[in-house]
Amino acid sequence: MRAAHDQLTEFMRTQVAERKSEIRAQFSDDISRRRNDAFSMLVKANEQEAGKLRMDDQELVCLTITIPECPLTKFLIC
Repeated sequence: MRAAHDQLTEFMRTQVAERKSEIRAQFSDDISRRRNDAFSMLVKANEQEAGKLRMDDQELVCLTITIPECPLTKFLIC
């Protein structure tokens, strides 16, 4: 179970980095490349946040992994 958690965490870290890169390169404003999924919108909103309310990458990953509808939530500890 721990190996699955580690794999999922690493995958999500990669996804966070990809979304941040897209947002910073302003690809998110290009209709052909825009991602309209909840995760992308969460990363974009976080990137636009300033100050102490902004989450770090680990917090974004944990929040995504522990979304209540996820059946794996009861097994994962960030």
